[in-house]
Parts: sequence; C-alpha cells; structure tokens
Amino acid sequence: MRPIRRSGRRSPLCLSALAVALLLAACGRTVYTPEVAGIVAASEQLDGSGQSFRITLRDGRSQVVDKGKVKGVVGSGLVPNVGDLFLAGSTPEPWVAGLFGTDPCFSIGGGGTEEGNFITTDVGLRLPKAADFYRRGYIETQHRFDGAGFCVNGSGEVTAIR
Repeated sequence: MRPIRRSGRRSPLCLSALAVALLLAACGRTVYTPEVAGIVAASEQLDGSGQSFRITLRDGRSQVVDKGKVKGVVGSGLVPNVGDLFLAGSTPEPWVAGLFGTDPCFSIGGGGTEEGNFITTDVGLRLPKAADFYRRGYIETQHRFDGAGFCVNGSGEVTAIR
C-alpha cells in the first residue's frame, strides 16, 4: 500500500520549521543559560553515598546538587570547590558548572560568539556580557571570538576576552 500524498508542495511554515530543525541537528549544540551564579562559600555532603551536596554561595543562597540527577557542563565538575564560580540551570536538563579562578576572572577556555548582550561559548554556556566588557583587540563589528577563552566575574558575566 502506498502512502497518501496530498500535494507535491509544502507550506512555507513547514519548510521553515524543517530548516530550523535540520540546522539545530547539524550544529548539535546545546545551550546552557545559568539561572544561578555565584562564588562558592561552602560545600556540604548531605548523605553517606557522596551523591548529594548543598552548595552555599557567598551571598547566602544555596542549592542542592544530586550528582546522579545533574549534568556537569564544564570546569570543576558537579561539586565545585570553595572559591570557584558556581553556575547552574534547569534547561534543557538540570546542569551545573564550576569555573576556576578569582573574582573578577574565573576562566573558561575556548572561543565563543557574541549575540547581542550575551556570549555563547563553544562549550555551550550562554553568559551575559558585563557592562565593562573588554574586547581585547577585537573590533566592535567582530562577533566571533577564537582564542584562549574568557574571564567571567562572580556574578556570571563575561568581563573580557583572555
């Protein structure tokens, strides 16, 4: 039995949706935008298995990290060290990241692309630019940054290209 064909033409909306889906699949890039950003003040194990931790930030906020339920995106892993920059979000799945360094320059390596007021790094972190973002040799019309990486402040904002 042959499938039923309604028409040889597809609607422009259908073609646009197909093009976007193919583009996203081809890129294979997942983007992670932090909902929580801050410097780690303490890390406390909550259970005997070493799976669940409470991360407390310098500003007093805290977040429980269950190593079996979150994805480590980049940096110091699922349970960052005291003094690291902690980033976390819930989409596209629960995730965490920890960046090494000291405020105002926690490091993230690799390149990235400027998209309005954000930088999306090659590892997929989408971080806001700081008001005093330093382009380090890149002109205003250059939006792709290839190189040694970025400095990120304690609020999770990109401050400079390294």
